Amino acid sequence: MRPTLAALLLAFATTLLTRVAEAQGGLINGAVEDSAGAPIPQVSIGIVGTGLERTTDARGTFRFVRVRPGVHFVRVRRLGYDPLIFRVDVEDGDTVSLGVQLNPSPLGLAPVTIREDATAPTLRNVGFDDRRRFSGAPAAQFVTRSDIERRNPTELSQMLRRMGQRAAECRNPVIYVDGSLMSLPPQDDPLGLLRELRSDSVQKIGAPAPRATQLSQIPPAWIEGMEVYAGPSEIPAKYNASGRGATCVILLWLR
Repeated sequence: MRPTLAALLLAFATTLLTRVAEAQGGLINGAVEDSAGAPIPQVSIGIVGTGLERTTDARGTFRFVRVRPGVHFVRVRRLGYDPLIFRVDVEDGDTVSLGVQLNPSPLGLAPVTIREDATAPTLRNVGFDDRRRFSGAPAAQFVTRSDIERRNPTELSQMLRRMGQRAAECRNPVIYVDGSLMSLPPQDDPLGLLRELRSDSVQKIGAPAPRATQLSQIPPAWIEGMEVYAGPSEIPAKYNASGRGATCVILLWLR
């Protein structure tokens, strides 16, 4: 029995709608290299908060399809290299191509001491416990995953208000995410220093220039730990925004 014109039109429309649905979202692809330009395989590439994770192939390349439109943070990790995290803005139907460079890091493992009040290994390994004890910042300005789950904030800025007046008054902070500088106050970055800092390791081909990261753009569900340094005397030297005299620094550690 030959199909009718209506049946053919229906099949065509169904196919077209399926292809449109498959095309929704954006595409992120790219390659990871070392400082000499050699590809790095077996690099873990993840889009934070989405469950999307890829591993680079022998050519150092990776690809994400149907990434939902919006602001995303891409995390790049491999043993023996400094980790990276950077922001990517994805539009529907857009293709974002990234060239990522990883720099080698020393392969050393710090001894682990088990304590009753120990935080998650992720936080211990980045010095969270030591800074909480010795930085001079109030203990209330250090937040762990359990604190976030107990207080259940809709935005990280709500956590600031619960840390006391000094933290609540933290305006336009310098923000580090997993140790990478992500945001400078606008008055401290008139010439786009942050963009220059990123360009050493990340090149975005055919994509708009990155905008500053704000606390409201990072869901609390992503956070393993949060440190707030609400005065110049509290800020660890390592996170003093290259000595630019920051008055408020926030460190965020992702799960």
